[in-house]
Amino acid sequence: MESCFGVKEKLSIFTSRCVSETRVSFGAAAASVESTIASECLPAVDVYETDETIEVVVDLPGVDPAAVRIVAKGDSLLVAGDKSPRRARGESSFHLVERGYGRFARVVRLGRACDTARARARLVGGELQISLPKIADRRGRPLTIAIT
Repeated sequence: MESCFGVKEKLSIFTSRCVSETRVSFGAAAASVESTIASECLPAVDVYETDETIEVVVDLPGVDPAAVRIVAKGDSLLVAGDKSPRRARGESSFHLVERGYGRFARVVRLGRACDTARARARLVGGELQISLPKIADRRGRPLTIAIT
């Protein structure tokens, strides 16, 4: 069994790498999220590829679409935002609160070039669905160059 100190040290190293990667990938766009990344929640993400697109699905139940920011740069995608806490109704009070709230951020490597100008996103049923059309890979294709 690993000591608590070992886990804390590994988490600190991981957090530092996340901040560095976010800063390198997104520069100024990362400034608003990098200062709080250690205390943020990391929503679950699925990334899959179809013949035409890269699809990214992020679990964001209870999050207002206006509170989410999506930034694409190079082969990376930043999804960041804020989930507001639920308030007890009327005179009631909570007995137990397990669902998280607060700031969140995820950086996803896409693994290939995408046409971000044609990307589409929608938030449906607590899932943020981002579709990024792929750009055809031209590397390795024979290209004839005319001699003039």
